[in-house]
This record gives sequence, C-alpha cells and structure tokens, in this order.
Amino acid sequence: MITHRNRVILGTLILLFFSCATQQSQKKTDDLTAFSSEDFNWRNLTGKAVYVSSRGSVPASIKEEVYTIPAIQQLEEAKELMPVSLGELTQKFLNQLLEQYPELTEHQKEMLNADSKCGMRVLSKKSDPKYYAFVHQKLQKAFLYLRKTKEIQSGYAFVGNIAKKNVGGQKGYIINMANGELVEIDISSAWKGVGFENDSGQTPLGYFLVYQDYHQKGWQSRTITTDPKHIFYQLHRQAYDGEAMYIYRKNTKIEKAYICSNQFGLIGQNFGSEYVDLAAPQYLKKSPEEVCYIDNSNSGKRQLYIHGSNRVDQLGFALSGGCVRISNINSFIIKEIVAKQGTMPVFLDAVPFHAPKPVKVPGFDDSDLESIYNSQSIVIRKQNLLDSASLLKKLYANVLPELANSLAYRMSKVDKQHANVDIYVTVPFPESAMKYWLTLHQSDEYEDIPLQQHFGFKGEYFKNVNRISSNPFFKAYHSKDCIIWK
Repeated sequence: MITHRNRVILGTLILLFFSCATQQSQKKTDDLTAFSSEDFNWRNLTGKAVYVSSRGSVPASIKEEVYTIPAIQQLEEAKELMPVSLGELTQKFLNQLLEQYPELTEHQKEMLNADSKCGMRVLSKKSDPKYYAFVHQKLQKAFLYLRKTKEIQSGYAFVGNIAKKNVGGQKGYIINMANGELVEIDISSAWKGVGFENDSGQTPLGYFLVYQDYHQKGWQSRTITTDPKHIFYQLHRQAYDGEAMYIYRKNTKIEKAYICSNQFGLIGQNFGSEYVDLAAPQYLKKSPEEVCYIDNSNSGKRQLYIHGSNRVDQLGFALSGGCVRISNINSFIIKEIVAKQGTMPVFLDAVPFHAPKPVKVPGFDDSDLESIYNSQSIVIRKQNLLDSASLLKKLYANVLPELANSLAYRMSKVDKQHANVDIYVTVPFPESAMKYWLTLHQSDEYEDIPLQQHFGFKGEYFKNVNRISSNPFFKAYHSKDCIIWK
C-alpha cells in the first residue's frame, strides 16, 4: 500500500529524473542555440555587397562544357543548399571560371574534368538536421571558442578536425558564424600527427588567423591567391611555377607534392599562457594540462598553410607534411571568403567522431614531402675537429662520407634534383677571438699585440695575453700549420 509519504518521495524522484534529462538535453543543444537562425548580410558586415559579374556574355557552348564537369556539378548542387552569403561568393567564382575558361590550357581542362574534386556537403537544420546536430555536438568546443571567447558572431570561419580518417577525422568545416550552418569538405593534415615544434612535420592545434595581407617581419606564411585561369598552377618558393603534371599521386619520382592554386598562411594566435578547451586530449590520450596550454605562435615561421594540392587523391587522409590540404576548387571558395573579410578565423582540433574503423590508405611515400615543406638539415655530432693539424683529414674521413650517403639516399627518390651543401664548424671560444686571429694569423708582427681573449683553439687558458713568439698560443697555431683556413 502506497502511503502519502511514499507518494511524495516517488513524485520527487520523478521530478529529479525529468530535471536531469532536461539539463542533459539543454547541454547538448547549448552550442546550437548560441547561433541565430538568420544569415548575415555582407553589406552590413563589410560595408559592401558581393559583386557578381553577369554570365550573359559567356557563350552557351562554354557554359555547357563547364557545367558538365563532375566537380563543378557538385559545387553547383552544394551552392543551392548554402547560406545566401556563401552562395554569392561561390557564384562569383563560377562566373570567373566561365569567363576565363577559354584561357585554360587543354591540360588544365583535362585535369578539371577528369580529376578535380569538390566533395562539399552542406549541413543545416533543413538539409541534414541529424548529422548537422551531431557535428555541432562533436565540435562544440571549437565553435564556442570562436563565438564566446573570440566573440566572432558573423562572417565565415574554418574549423578543421585533424583526427585520423579511421575515427572520422580529416574533415574541414566552413562555418557561418551567424547561423551555424556548415559546409563539410575533405582535408589532409600531417602524416606525423599533432605537434608544435619547428621542423617536426606535424600539424598544430588551436586558434589561427588567415590574413589576406600580412607583412610582419620574420613571418614566412604568406597568403598567395590567383585567378581561376591559373587553377592547378604550382606554388614553389612563394611564386607560381607552371601547371602541375597531375593532381593525384602517379609516382613520387615523376612529380612531388606541391602547393597548388591558392595558399593561406596560418598565423597562430595562442602563446602558451591561455588554456584552450579542446577535445584533443581524449583523442591523444593525454591529460588536458599536457595539451591545452598550447603555443602555436611559430606556425608562420614553420610555413604552415591551408592550401590547394596536387594530391587530391590523398584528401581525407592524414598524409601532408604539416599543412592542411584542401581541393583546388574549394581553395577558390576560401579565397573569396578571405578576400571579402580580410581575415578568416581558423580553429584546429582533433576530435574522434566514432570508434576506430579499418580504412584503406592511398599510395604514399614520405620522400614525397622533403624538398617541398622543409629544407633538410643533416647534423653530424660528437666529432672532435678542433685540432687544426688533423682537421682536414677528419673532415674527409668522418664527415663527408656520411653527408654524401645521406644526400644520395634523398636525391635518389626524385629525378632532376640538386642540393647546396654548407658546412659549419663551431669553435669553443667567442667569435671576436676568431675575428682577430683570422686577421693577424699570417702577419709576422706579433710583438706586443694584446689578445682579446685568454683562450686557444682547444679551449686552453693562457694567463699571458700578449702576442709574443714564446706564447704557446702562437707556437701551437702558427700560420704555416693552419692550412685549413687559407
């Protein structure tokens, strides 16, 4: 028999149950309700509307040829589902492509028709509500950081999930910061994983800005963009260098990985003092304290970019040299965003979308990346070369063979390569001492010339600092014994 007291307890438990359920439901939708339901207006945001040229002057035969290209058909279909603000930028690119299409070479047209990739998936509450809510729930830390911490509530940003393919990563999201609608694309981040060190070949996490124009001294990650008529052009040493031979990996020895079409410099905005709430600790199986106090401020000096690629077959897999690759067509949409906004916020995290699954990885060779993303440094340590009498002998016996073997291995991977070799010798006393010694070591006028330092070549200390012939400094290192410096 249920007493009054039992009824009260039972009622209280039911209320608590529904209260907890409501709180959990509210927690799941917090990031969704942070966005409005309305798109923004470019004129209100930037002071100017998007100018889209007319397609009326383009011959019908050109329109027919362009709109039968599979990747362009995908882009056109995605445009119909995009927010109006992004659709305007997409249409601007399409109209430019139509106008400049006759200027493309036959090789460019062949690559555009046969091998180019778009692969956009538009996510909104209307077009794909279930997956839209799922992505928002998984990437809510990135979205809330941009909207709440950085107070970016209009325009477009780019969020990259650089977890590996087998857990649902290697996806990028162009996000409307007003209404939360997304365009999902394939990306390719570093095959060496997540990292922040110089020359690590790894992709960093955190918050970045892409600038249309950035001229701070010392930064090397410059945004460089071009017109659709130069689609698939290679960027080599910050300049365009002709068309890619292929936009997929046919053979590393035939053509290495290149930046193509457009590049967008990633300038890190985290300096190590700020706790950045990430999902990456779960993916990396590390504590938040190890991961979330990140310093990505060296990304510009590391020459890291979001960029078009001649390896579109590797998009969707972690196979880059540290940059974030996207398709060449998608790079032109990013170009229009950056040009219109002046900057584009970027947030990179590593978020597992599901449990690991087996995946088939396309062809890859780590030598594909060497001469493109990093200058190679070969350091040979623990060689005592300070004895001037045997320096040359040790150089030939210990240093040059190892250096030659290492270079030969690297250069055998790719045809038509060359290397410049610089050999540096470090001595254990200040540079000023070397400067004075090099100036005077061939002179006979040693008498009463004061030494700048008390140390010889081997680091030995001399109390007497006068340059006299009886000083062991000059007895041991007379010019006739120092042929290596001539």
